[in-house]
Amino acid sequence: VIICIHFRRSLILSRFYPIVNALRCIHHPGFQVDVTVFINTLINACNLLEDRVAIRRDFLELGLLDIVNRLRGDMATAGEL
Repeated sequence: VIICIHFRRSLILSRFYPIVNALRCIHHPGFQVDVTVFINTLINACNLLEDRVAIRRDFLELGLLDIVNRLRGDMATAGEL
């Protein structure tokens, strides 16, 4: 239980938590596109591979992959309408 609490606390204190949380909570397509572009820009702006990997890992630990998959599903559903 203590490990879980510590892990959750470290996620909240992550430097990218507000960005990922906004992407998770705000369901406006234009905003979602802008945030996704911003995240890609942050990752791709790193000159050193180690920095790029570290930033990607931070985003993945915050659940970005699940959010992206949800957004892809939302886009596919919207395309079917």
